Amino acid sequence: AKPRAEWISLFTEADVAALPVLEPAEILLDEQVEYVGLRIALDDPDFGTIYQAGPAVIFSDTQVSVPAPAPAIGANNDDLPVLVARPARVAATAEKAINRPLEGMRIVDFSSFFAVGYGGRILNDLGADVIKVETPGGDQMRPLPDVFDAAQRGKRDIVLDLKTPEGLEAACRLVATADVLTHNLRPGKAGKLDIGYDAMKAINPKLIYTYLPGYGSKGPKSLNKSFAPLVSGWTGLLYEGGGEGNTPNRSVFGNEDYNNGFLGAAAILMALENRAEKGGVGEYIECPQLHSSLWTTSEHFLDAAMNPVYGLRLDKDQQGFNALDRIYQTMDGWVCICCRSDDRFARLAAAIGQPDLPDDPRFATPRLRTHNDEALRDILTAFFSGRTKEDAFALLDAAGAPAEIVCETAWIDDALWEDWAVQSGRVIDERHSMYGHVREIGLFNWLRKTP
Repeated sequence: AKPRAEWISLFTEADVAALPVLEPAEILLDEQVEYVGLRIALDDPDFGTIYQAGPAVIFSDTQVSVPAPAPAIGANNDDLPVLVARPARVAATAEKAINRPLEGMRIVDFSSFFAVGYGGRILNDLGADVIKVETPGGDQMRPLPDVFDAAQRGKRDIVLDLKTPEGLEAACRLVATADVLTHNLRPGKAGKLDIGYDAMKAINPKLIYTYLPGYGSKGPKSLNKSFAPLVSGWTGLLYEGGGEGNTPNRSVFGNEDYNNGFLGAAAILMALENRAEKGGVGEYIECPQLHSSLWTTSEHFLDAAMNPVYGLRLDKDQQGFNALDRIYQTMDGWVCICCRSDDRFARLAAAIGQPDLPDDPRFATPRLRTHNDEALRDILTAFFSGRTKEDAFALLDAAGAPAEIVCETAWIDDALWEDWAVQSGRVIDERHSMYGHVREIGLFNWLRKTP
C-alpha cells in the first residue's frame, strides 16, 4: 500500500536487497549509472541521438577506447589497404610446452556466492589453478549443493580466518604466488581485512586484482546488497520476458550471476594480455553486476528524448518477437522459426506453398514485413494450425527455412545419457562426495593444440 520508492528506501535502510523493476534501458537514468559515467551518447541515423551503456569493465591502468556508433555497410572499405599492409603480429616465443590453455596460471578467490566463482570455474576448466579461500563458516552458497558445485568444481579449497594474524599471513603468502586475485566483498571490507588492492599489490606487483561487486566500488548504491534476479528486473529483463502490454514476469532467467562471472573471466584474460604487453606489471580491474547486466541488455537504449527503445520485444502471447521470429502451435505441439532476412523469408514462403509472398507489396522488405506483421502472422498461423509438428518441420526443413520442433520435456535429463554427449566430452562422469556417481555437463571450449 506504499509507493515503490518508499518501499525501496525502507528495504535499503534495513539492509534488505531490493531494487525497482524497470523497463529496458530505464536503468540508464539511474543515479548509480550516472555516477560511474556508464551512459554514453551516440549519433544514430534513425533517432538522431541514442543513449547506450558504455564499456562494462574498468581497468585502472589501461585506456579503454570510446565507442563509436555502429558503422554503415562498407563504411571502412577504404581502410582495407592499410590493414592489409600492416605487418603480421609476431607470436611470443614459447617458454615451455603446456597441456592446457591456462596451465601455470593461478587464481586466489576470496569470493562467496555464484558469480565470481563461476568465472573462476570457466578459467579452471581451461587449466587455471583456482584456489578457493573460505571463511571458517564456509561459503554461504554451500546449502545449495547443485548451484555450489556448478560454480566451484575442479578447484582447490582452503579455510583461512583473515581476522587472525596467522590466517592473514597465510593468505598473503598465497597471493604472492598468484597471477589473479578475485573477490566480491562489499566496498571497504577487503581493506578492513587487509586484502585491499594496495596491500596486495605491494606483495605482488604482477597481480591482476579483480573486483566484481554488485553496483561498484563507489557511488550512491555501492553499499547495497545485490542478488539475482534483482539486477535483471532493474535492467528490464523481467519486462522483456513479460511481453508487450503484460506485467513483468519473474520466470525470466536472471543475467547477473552467469554473465557477471563470464565477463569477469573475459576481463581477466584481457588484463593478462595487458600485463604481458606492459612487461609483467599487474593492475586493478572492476566489473560490477550492474555493468555486466547492462552489457547483457545492450540491445535496448534510450532515444534522444530519453525514452526507452526495445531492441527486441516479446509479443503479448510471449511467443516471439515478430511473425518471422517466434513459435507457432501445430496440431500436436510447437514449431519455432527464425526467417527475418530476405533469403530466409523466400525459403519459408516456398515451404508453406506461397512462393509469391516476397513479391507482395506488403512483404517486399524487412521494414514492410514488420509494418504488416499481423497479416503475415495470420498467414503462418493458418499454415501451422492445420499440420502436425513433424509434417510442418519437414516442409520447412526441406526448403531450407530455419526451423526446429520445440522440445517440451526437460532435455537435459535425456542429454546426460546420450552416448554422443559422453564420447564428445560434452558430458562427463564423476565421483561426487555427496551424490556418489554423477554425470554433468563437461567442457565448453575446445582447442586443438591444448585439448
